[in-house]
Formats: sequence, C-alpha cells, structure tokens
Amino acid sequence: MKKVIPLDVWEPVPDEPGMTRYAYGRQAIDVFNDLRQHLMEIDFLPDEYFQLHLGWENRSIPKGAWFSLEVDWGSSEGIYIDMFLFWQEGDVSRRERFITGKTLGESGEDMDRMFLIASAIRQSFA
Repeated sequence: MKKVIPLDVWEPVPDEPGMTRYAYGRQAIDVFNDLRQHLMEIDFLPDEYFQLHLGWENRSIPKGAWFSLEVDWGSSEGIYIDMFLFWQEGDVSRRERFITGKTLGESGEDMDRMFLIASAIRQSFA
C-alpha cells in the first residue's frame, strides 16, 4: 500500500458537508520524520545520511508549498538528493532547501538507486 505524507492539515467546513478547508501547515520536523520512517520501512534511505536542512526544525510547512527533487553527483564525493520547498509570500516567490540525502557511492548503479529513492519520495507526497 502506498504511503501518502500530507504537508498540510485540512478541516471540515461547518454547515457544508463534504467540504474541507486549509487549517495549517504541518510541522516540518513531523513531515521529515514521517518521510524518513517510510524510507526506512521500504529500505530506500540513503546510506550516508538523510537530514532536515538547518532552520526547519521549528517551522511549519508554508501554505500552498510544493517541492522539487534534484539528484546529482557532489562536488567532492558521493551522490546527493536535495528536496526544495517552493511557496509564495505575497508577491515574493520563495525556494528553500528542505531535506538532503547522500550516498558515498559514485557508480552508475548508485546514481540509479538515488533516482529510485527520489521517485519513492515523490510518490510519498502524491
């Protein structure tokens, strides 16, 4: 069964059965912990590290946030997965690194595995 990790919490609209509205963004640390646990369960956690980017420990996910994933070789060693969050604050578009994962391997097979991990992450939020 596919695991879906929500970024926000929605609540019922009083007097409108079946309707919901945005309540608040989940705590970033809770989203990260849910994702990390899921990747561990399916044996897709990067082998070197998988960490929440500094500054997100006490923040919530911004309203309307969406994300992208980048997979690439590092400048010195290993292959990285970076998850970036995007959102609007008034007229300002924001983009911040949210999560980084790393493997020490540098082979084509290691790159393929990191893309599979990125796919598992993407599907976890679908």
